Amino acid sequence: MTADAMELAEVAGRRVLELSRRMAQAAEEADWDAVARLHRERDPVLRHLCESRLLARERLEALLREVLELDRATAVRVEAAREAVRLALERAGRGRRAVRAYHGTFRG
Repeated sequence: MTADAMELAEVAGRRVLELSRRMAQAAEEADWDAVARLHRERDPVLRHLCESRLLARERLEALLREVLELDRATAVRVEAAREAVRLALERAGRGRRAVRAYHGTFRG
């Protein structure tokens, strides 16, 4: 393996971490479009990095542990936002049913 290939793998690894951190930050800010865009940008780089075997095993494992930690934090925020949307939709549905029931009592 050439030194250039190893250096490119290190650059790709740093890029994966940068994108993962930006995803976590975007999730913290509830910028779901950015989370999705960054995920689409990161995945091919991460996949290539794993398949290429250009990083030493220990380095790749450390990188993947950090990515997983960041992804878990992102997932927690995504799940909380999803639950908030579910509850809001549930409340809106109850409100619509109440309005229909209210109007139904005056139709005679």
